[in-house]
Amino acid sequence: MGIVDLHIHSTASDGTQTPSELVQAAYSKNLSVMSLTDHDTFDGIPEAAAVAEELKQIFIPGIEFSVDIEDLGSVHLLGYFPDSDIDVLTDPDTPLGKAVSFIIGGRDRRNPKIIENLAECGIHIEMEDVKRIAGGEVVGRPHIAQAMREAGYVKDNREAFDRYLAKSKPGYADRDRLPIKEAINLINQSGGYPVLAHPYYIKLEKTELEKVLREFRWGGLAGVEAHYPRHTSDFTNWLVNTAHKLGLVVTGGTDYHGLKEYPVSIGGSSDGFYVTAEMITDFLELCSIPI
Repeated sequence: MGIVDLHIHSTASDGTQTPSELVQAAYSKNLSVMSLTDHDTFDGIPEAAAVAEELKQIFIPGIEFSVDIEDLGSVHLLGYFPDSDIDVLTDPDTPLGKAVSFIIGGRDRRNPKIIENLAECGIHIEMEDVKRIAGGEVVGRPHIAQAMREAGYVKDNREAFDRYLAKSKPGYADRDRLPIKEAINLINQSGGYPVLAHPYYIKLEKTELEKVLREFRWGGLAGVEAHYPRHTSDFTNWLVNTAHKLGLVVTGGTDYHGLKEYPVSIGGSSDGFYVTAEMITDFLELCSIPI
């Protein structure tokens, strides 16, 4: 097997390409395995799964939850569901579906507050414009950033986040999230595998990060996203070794959104980042995907 990409976002959350387009791109690039992991929604999964079946592209349904760790704040948790029935996975009346609805509701409650905060900074954009940009999908900060860019307040999404929308910046507003232990349990109980996303963004020393991984391993965490574009080779190697020591599998992906300011495409980046099946053998075996 060759290149894999287990962290991809579509227009169902804050990506720029539809689920169909992403599966077709993965197929055209001969990716061995791909996963769609939109933020806090399964809305893109049925479309992606249907195209993947047609193309015979190996596809793992996924999601990326925003969760809270006590004393650390917000982190991201990936959930992978290789054996799930798509109709069950997207059912809003299951415990998992109800949790997704709660999180999406948190976004809906948060977005008007961000608009208010930006207005206090002299940046006046309308929620209707943000919803138009989102195209009926889950509205998030990247859509607000694009509205800011279209209105001429910033030159790109990165500037919008760096100056206004990132945590501690004047436009930021917090929102409802699941505690990480609850999210891990929900994913496990729903037949999935919970994986801690991009530990690069968790600003802890290695010894403290290992304690966090150990704690949540005993709480049901299945793996850690060791292979990630912003991880240094030293940090990646440490994550791989620590995961093996703790009995966690490792995964990897590009975190592709299709944004021009980030030099990454499906399957790899311009600076040579990529993930092969051999790098994540334990995870693929867990998913019963032949190597």
